[in-house]
Amino acid sequence: MTDWDRLVKKTSTLTTREVVKESDGSISSLTVSGLRFTLSGLVKELPKGGALYIAAFADTFVIDQPVFPPVKGLLIVARSLDVSGLRGKGWPMRLPAIDYPTEAQFLIGGTLGGVFRVTTEQAKNGVPSVDIPAGTDPLGRADCALHKSGKLECTVRSTKEAIADLTGRSWALGSLKSSVTAAGYLMDTGKAQDATLARSMLTWVIACVEQAGAEMPSKATAVELAELARQATALLVGLNVPPGTHYVPVLEADFYKRQAAELVKVLESYQHDVRELTTAKDLREALRKVSATLGKNAKTETGPLKVRLNEITAGLQHLEADIRALRHQIHAQFIRVDSAFSVMRAAISQGKIQDFVDAYFNTMFDVVKLGVSAMEAYKDPKKIPDAAEKLYRTSRQAYDLISSMKDTGPGSDGLLEAAQQLLRSQERLIASYESAAALWHSGGKDGLRAPKQLKDGDRQYAADPSLAWDVYLVKAQAVLSKMSQRIGSGKNSGPAQDAATDYLAEIQILGRYGKALAVTVNAFATQLAEGGVVRSQIKAAEEVAERWRKLSDSARTDQERISVLLGILQSRMSNVKRSLHVAWTYYRDAWFYLYFEKPPALDLDASIPDIRRALADVTGWVERLVGQQGSKRIQLPGKDTKVKFTLRVVQAGSRAKPRPGELVAVLGRNTDNRWVLNWSVPIDNTIFKGVLPGEGNVATWIKRAEFFVEGAKPNDRGNIITKIATSGCYQNGYGPKHAYSFVTKPLAGAFAYDASGKVYTPWKIEGHVYMTPNLCTQWSMTFEPDGGDPSQATQVKANLLIDFREKPTPGQKASPEQETTA
Repeated sequence: MTDWDRLVKKTSTLTTREVVKESDGSISSLTVSGLRFTLSGLVKELPKGGALYIAAFADTFVIDQPVFPPVKGLLIVARSLDVSGLRGKGWPMRLPAIDYPTEAQFLIGGTLGGVFRVTTEQAKNGVPSVDIPAGTDPLGRADCALHKSGKLECTVRSTKEAIADLTGRSWALGSLKSSVTAAGYLMDTGKAQDATLARSMLTWVIACVEQAGAEMPSKATAVELAELARQATALLVGLNVPPGTHYVPVLEADFYKRQAAELVKVLESYQHDVRELTTAKDLREALRKVSATLGKNAKTETGPLKVRLNEITAGLQHLEADIRALRHQIHAQFIRVDSAFSVMRAAISQGKIQDFVDAYFNTMFDVVKLGVSAMEAYKDPKKIPDAAEKLYRTSRQAYDLISSMKDTGPGSDGLLEAAQQLLRSQERLIASYESAAALWHSGGKDGLRAPKQLKDGDRQYAADPSLAWDVYLVKAQAVLSKMSQRIGSGKNSGPAQDAATDYLAEIQILGRYGKALAVTVNAFATQLAEGGVVRSQIKAAEEVAERWRKLSDSARTDQERISVLLGILQSRMSNVKRSLHVAWTYYRDAWFYLYFEKPPALDLDASIPDIRRALADVTGWVERLVGQQGSKRIQLPGKDTKVKFTLRVVQAGSRAKPRPGELVAVLGRNTDNRWVLNWSVPIDNTIFKGVLPGEGNVATWIKRAEFFVEGAKPNDRGNIITKIATSGCYQNGYGPKHAYSFVTKPLAGAFAYDASGKVYTPWKIEGHVYMTPNLCTQWSMTFEPDGGDPSQATQVKANLLIDFREKPTPGQKASPEQETTA
């Protein structure tokens, strides 16, 4: 259950209210803006005679009493309207005593507790009554008027002008900021229900801004809302990216501490300004003081932001190179998959079974191909929406085709659900990529494309794409290994079974590439979105003083100016906290990559002294972890262990087929026409079984690697000269059931040996390098133009020097004293 009290407290600085009184002391209007309000709470603020007007701008509004408030006019703008208190009945508007009607306006994103409808005090048998629209696609503004005669009129409009008239107000800006702030907290709880609520909040914010377009009544408010929508879009992209993958940039501890200290200083200044405004007795003097320091604090804030943007940009370049290499490899594998499918289909004589394999296999991989093609459009943002829409359309067609063929043949149990899951995961993957690319290419401009939202009925399939691949391949193996049973004896079942076995081997290799590509694209999408927001934050910080001046000029009262300035300060504080949170998350993941152990969490809602103490404590934790205190330096349980294995070489495009589960190196040429060997090592490999403890299910880090290509012809000087590279997408852990996924900067280095097998240019990781690779990744061995000829290669013999660590015994927690660096 949602802890609303906690969320309201965390967004309290964004909660504002204004009471306007008449000359006789009676209340003319009450306006509130914030995260959550109840009807009874607002009514309590009114005098016995009521008021003329109530306006509520909220994320959530609760109608907890069945009686219409004692007002002549009402406005509710809310993401969620809780009508449980009405118990399925209509909300009776008050009959006016004068000729001027009682009016009510609603803009509702959704309801809780049933349909929301309004009626009249004198209604009989529910007549008259009107259902008020609720939803974000599109938003619908309802304007209702109850006349003295008892006539109830309601009109619904979804025009940009109608929406902007409500969402473009400064009061709406405050409530939408509350939604984004609350969503940020909910995203980090790790609870599925909180993630769902956060997704709803962010979708509401984007809809309110996106559907108002350029029709905002205030240009200054429009700029603030556009920035807010960019933040919401980035957060929503993060929610669309499946959890479980750690992006690990190389962050130095000294750099982190220095930037964190600067950000904490800025946060402290903003908090001081908030206290100044919320406790001020002289509003104008408080506005003057805070306005004077706003620009200076914002300028200090941009320093760490610019450094962070440089880090993101560098990371994107590496991830883009990974995706480019993986695309090349997966395209080559598609050729092999298509060839194997054609052979298998030709060996099947029955049309019904041909239709089955067409739907469950060929059509499936057509969708995956389109996903890979859509990713190629990154450099040209105008092409991305069309490429993505083509994937969505083809995926829907494939989904419908597969769903209409509920197969019951041998081994098909669960294949339908697995195929649906893989399709939906591909949609989710490309939706995140599309939205993040739009955010990055917007460069802080308006006109964002919101992330594609999955239908409620599809959310069960929005799983981790790596998991979706694993499940699908297991189910596919069950079907393809029993193809002869499906065909029946005496009907060419033998050759068909052989062809199905060959096809299975090819799609298993494709699945490895698909999983690696999915993990890398997820990280790329997250970084794109983050980079887009950071650029927007830099722009907003640099222009904050001018923004405030324009917003102040458009406000009507000092109280409204206080509300606007509090909103600006809260936005800046949220940005600073977000910068701290992201840096801290990266920092924790960097240590987790090496130790599967994270430093203590940092509570960014704590007081400034507590945050500083926590940062100091982290330094002590790291020192204890890496063992830099005298003789207590910690060592891995397994050091400098030698492991050997062999990969059979398969020519790209050849008819040679790898056996199921066999690891092979595929030989082909890259875009530079150089010879390259590519291979992928999955987490469920058996390389370490019978060699290392725990049946080979140990965490490993490679310190040195040697790859000798048998059958390769040395160059004229008797040498083989290559470059060995990892993709930067790793899986590590204690076997498939206890594995973690990481994306970090790839490693590439020269490796060369002479005709006698003597290595003269080793591929090794020095002890001072921060990130050490793991075996379970995509590997490539590229031959220099004059580095030898591998065209007749038969196998690759690998020699590794690794460190490893066993899984802690049951009931034993892996403490820092049991961990060490790689």
